Amino acid sequence: MGDTGARADWLDVARAMAIVLVALFHSALLLMQEHLTSPVWATINSAFVTFRMPLFFLASGLLAGSAIRRSWGGLWNTRLALLVWVLAIWSIIRFLFFTAVPLDSRLYESDPRGLLLAFVLPSTGLWFLHALAVFLVVAKLAQPLPVWIQLTTAAVLSVLFFSVLHLDSLSWDGMGKYLIFFLAGLYGRSALTRFTAQPRPAIGILAVLAFGVAGLSVELLDLASVPGVLLAVSCLAILVGVTWARILSDTRLVGPLRYLGRRTLPIYVMHVLVVAGLCAALGAADLDLGLGVTLALPVIVCAAAITVSLLVHSLAVRTPLVYLYRAPSFLLLPRVRAS
Repeated sequence: MGDTGARADWLDVARAMAIVLVALFHSALLLMQEHLTSPVWATINSAFVTFRMPLFFLASGLLAGSAIRRSWGGLWNTRLALLVWVLAIWSIIRFLFFTAVPLDSRLYESDPRGLLLAFVLPSTGLWFLHALAVFLVVAKLAQPLPVWIQLTTAAVLSVLFFSVLHLDSLSWDGMGKYLIFFLAGLYGRSALTRFTAQPRPAIGILAVLAFGVAGLSVELLDLASVPGVLLAVSCLAILVGVTWARILSDTRLVGPLRYLGRRTLPIYVMHVLVVAGLCAALGAADLDLGLGVTLALPVIVCAAAITVSLLVHSLAVRTPLVYLYRAPSFLLLPRVRAS
């Protein structure tokens, strides 16, 4: 999640869009669970359920090609060690935080059983790290198979997990839904590079309209459980995300969006803690914020959570706390450290 090598600006913009939507989702969710904002945010969150993680995993797949082509030792050193380490460290941090700052809606965060199962059945928002590690291993193992077999299998899984198949596991259900997008990014890099060679505003506008109509139809006609529907809507969302990321990469917003897009890891692992802390403080203060502020609160809290996460990261990288975001050398395999 923290690659900072040379790459197209639109990809960093897409990652920024995804992480902002993830942070906004969690901000609205926790605030609603603590009865601090309007339930209208449930509808807003639902509208982007096919957008956030598909775009995030597509971007992750686009950045995974060189790692997958390495030896197993090289894959461990360049990607897996970091994911394993960060999942372990931040699972402990989240457990300690929610033990000290309990929220009625997130008592499972302070359940020791959840901590012990973090690498098998992660039950917190850190599940993305677990899923990404599994995807990297799956993609490495599947290399001998024709790409069409990999994509077809992943598409079938996505259809099933989006509609009729549920394991009651945040991570494993997510993997079933989103593997197709990771593989699409992994094997579709050339096609996406050609598509994003120039901005396509007409396609961007049409894609937004199509995505809006599709999402509204799913909601009004109760089509979410119909096999294939949410996968199709997710593909429209990908078109929206990629097209508008390319358009925005030619605007003045590219600077701050690129900054966010290259720092998704520190935002991802910490933003929920900031949101939860603000929820606890607001709940204890019992303020009458007024309708306008209450409606806008998820946006305000989201911005604060991202800002604090980036500030903590910028301070940590100058100290030994950098290992909150970096795998220590003892986890790396010395014979392939330079591979």
